[in-house]
Amino acid sequence: MQRNDGRGPDESRPLNFELNVAPHASGSVLVSMGNTRVICAVTMEEAVPRWMKEQGVTGGWLTAEYSMLPYSTQPRKARDIAKGRID
Repeated sequence: MQRNDGRGPDESRPLNFELNVAPHASGSVLVSMGNTRVICAVTMEEAVPRWMKEQGVTGGWLTAEYSMLPYSTQPRKARDIAKGRID
């Protein structure tokens, strides 16, 4: 049995990685698989949160954010950022 795009039932969509797509980030990649696109970008700073300094915590600090475009789902997804919320 073939899928609509001609792949067999045991075949994955092609997976592609394009590096350095965000010129102002320390590193970035565009991951593509079928109609799905994900951009991952990394920036680095020498600073750590004040609470880490105050408590003498050693090491680094990592945070992450994500957001989905309104047309990324069906039916259309509301823009949460307009309501003061992040996805």
